[in-house]
Amino acid sequence: MNANLVDYRNKSLFEELNKKYTISIKIVNDAQFYSAESINNTSTIFVPRSNFCKASFTHELLHIYIRSKDIFMGSFLSRKISSSKYLSKVFSNRLVDHIGNCLDHLKMLPIYLELGYEKNKFLFDFAQNKCTDQEIKSIKDQWNIGNNISKQAFDLYLGKYFAATSCPNHKFDYDECLNSLKSINSELYSINEKLTTRWQAMKIDPDDFLDDDYIDIGSDYIKEMEDWVSINFA
Repeated sequence: MNANLVDYRNKSLFEELNKKYTISIKIVNDAQFYSAESINNTSTIFVPRSNFCKASFTHELLHIYIRSKDIFMGSFLSRKISSSKYLSKVFSNRLVDHIGNCLDHLKMLPIYLELGYEKNKFLFDFAQNKCTDQEIKSIKDQWNIGNNISKQAFDLYLGKYFAATSCPNHKFDYDECLNSLKSINSELYSINEKLTTRWQAMKIDPDDFLDDDYIDIGSDYIKEMEDWVSINFA
């Protein structure tokens, strides 16, 4: 156990996850950011040699924790989107990864704070505004190409929506940003708002088989987005 990464706050989490997964820590010389990858029951956390940080390490542990609860929203959406006739043409791989990451963060943050870690260390870009006036202007300016919606504007629209709704820095007031996105396309906004609302309400440990689960939530989202994309993209 690495004393530079594990302390009294995350020790129980680390030990609990190690019962289900083989967790290895790889120190990387030229990396700036922490990351993790999991294949079956093996997980690797990549740690920048220049930045041993218990909070950042715990962030990656929590990604694995969500996986340990058999919740795989990111990979579920990725598979469904890549196999969709409509969605595969407009969702970039980078956008799909971003959405999955942001959704994980919505579930992870309350646990992270409960463990006693500082909110300002939850994200490396904590101090960065996730939805600026200039970005909203760019979406508006690029939104329509003839009778169709621009793929670039669509990508930026969803990227900004999920970044803003999952941002833990409450010094940024995203109400104006989100209202602007809603005014650009209220139906697209509603579909994605429904996803994040149901996702946040979903229990990590369900009490009843009738409780919402990620497959139901993700499937409904895919269906609504396919309907929307089939109408708005030629």
